[in-house]
Amino acid sequence: MYALVVAALLASCGHVPPAGVSQQTASGARFVTPPPPSPTARKTSPDPLLLSNTTGSFAFRHPASWRFTNCENYGYAIGFSASEGVCPGESGGFFDMLVMSVPGDQTSAPTQHNYVWIGSIDHQAATRVDGVDGTRISAHVDKHPGMGPEAGTTQIMYDVYNGKRTYLVLYQHRPSQTDYSTAFDNVMQHSFRFSPWNGYHSDQWGYTLDYPANWYDLSNLGPTDTEKYFANEKDIGSPIDMDSAGAFFALSTVAGSCRAAPPGNVDSTAQLTVDGQTVTRVSGFLGASQSEGLLELVRIDPERPQLLWLCVHFRQQVGS
Repeated sequence: MYALVVAALLASCGHVPPAGVSQQTASGARFVTPPPPSPTARKTSPDPLLLSNTTGSFAFRHPASWRFTNCENYGYAIGFSASEGVCPGESGGFFDMLVMSVPGDQTSAPTQHNYVWIGSIDHQAATRVDGVDGTRISAHVDKHPGMGPEAGTTQIMYDVYNGKRTYLVLYQHRPSQTDYSTAFDNVMQHSFRFSPWNGYHSDQWGYTLDYPANWYDLSNLGPTDTEKYFANEKDIGSPIDMDSAGAFFALSTVAGSCRAAPPGNVDSTAQLTVDGQTVTRVSGFLGASQSEGLLELVRIDPERPQLLWLCVHFRQQVGS
């Protein structure tokens, strides 16, 4: 026997949306929702941008003004005032940011000037990146080392070993350049991931999301342009088509307000932050056995009277 588990997020209005509005077609091949009230479209461009490197197993979002050369076959990326399009080879030091991913534990590399050169170390502090403990190193360049960077450059390096690979991520504030130290720390502490991801941006509805690189964009499932679906299994028409390891993510852009959930369906809640807004994560067995669950993640757009409803469906064996 299988049950449908729905993991959910709720916007800060303080209520949980109701279950039961989704329905299966006669063929069972599609995920269908009733037509929602029409939201107001607002075209936007994706900023920050996503950089994902499969060989190096990393991904992060960065301001659109930062330009990178993504050396996919060599597991590193260099930017954003460096010469573009040069992979591989030893680069000079006249760049702003470098992401280096190498196999094994190479956390001693900075002090030994291996892989990435840094100047005189000023401070080292414990940090966490993508849930993994690491070290944040501050350094400076006293004099020109020959291939750059120039004297007066300050450096920040994140040195993290995640059990498989070491990530050496260096930012250099060169005297002639704008200081992006705060933005760099924000990228490392809130965006950097130790796995490749894909990105999706809706120009029409003005939202951007990332999903694991081994998931699939089920672009043809949406009955209207307000619907969007992703899953970790290919060629499925609804959550019912998934096996026990399946996960199905659905997003709808609708107009409306938050409503209370039916009693007895919620197993747990937790406060999270989504795009700067406080939301409540709601999870539980919100659908009957072999049924389709419902859109259960809600985020209010403060600039428009409408919602983004998102849900995650999991199929899990709970008995025989």
